[in-house]
Amino acid sequence: MTDEQREERNRKRHEEYCERIMTDQQRAEQNRKWREAYKEKSHAVNKENDPVGGVMAQHSMGKGSYVIS
Repeated sequence: MTDEQREERNRKRHEEYCERIMTDQQRAEQNRKWREAYKEKSHAVNKENDPVGGVMAQHSMGKGSYVIS
């Protein structure tokens, strides 16, 4: 393989690599979406397990229940 052929092959590889990798902006956008989805999922799970205002509190208190202090 001549030097010119090797350089051409390396140039093509480099161009393909650059097309495949994400830009910093794309990576930041992907991470932002991941964090939002994780936060929503985490918040939903925490809300269900919340003894004060979540689903569990509604079930344990019942419709006509009241607290005597």
